[in-house]
Amino acid sequence: MIKLIKNAKVYSPDFLGIKDILIANGKIAAIDDQIEIHCTGLEIFDAQGKVALPGFIDQHIHITGAGGKDGFASLTREITRDELIACGTTTAVGLLGTDGTIRSIQALYGK
Repeated sequence: MIKLIKNAKVYSPDFLGIKDILIANGKIAAIDDQIEIHCTGLEIFDAQGKVALPGFIDQHIHITGAGGKDGFASLTREITRDELIACGTTTAVGLLGTDGTIRSIQALYGK
């Protein structure tokens, strides 16, 4: 599957300008001022006014929730994959936190 994103404001992480991004087999194959390609099944997206940038890495996140040191009332909820993606996070380092009674390392690995 080949996708072509046209006219995106590209950061990598520095601003590269308005560029086209060619994606082949789920990976970025090219970034250039203007990419012209003709093939069967090509999907083209116009990103006029949109920003394309690398995914963020969160080096310290309590994926299974946090708190609990002061009892159940101090617990925070788990974060979902959709919430991470919505804010641009593509990689996260999950930490267990202070509560090892309610939360477990097995649940963290599983998440």
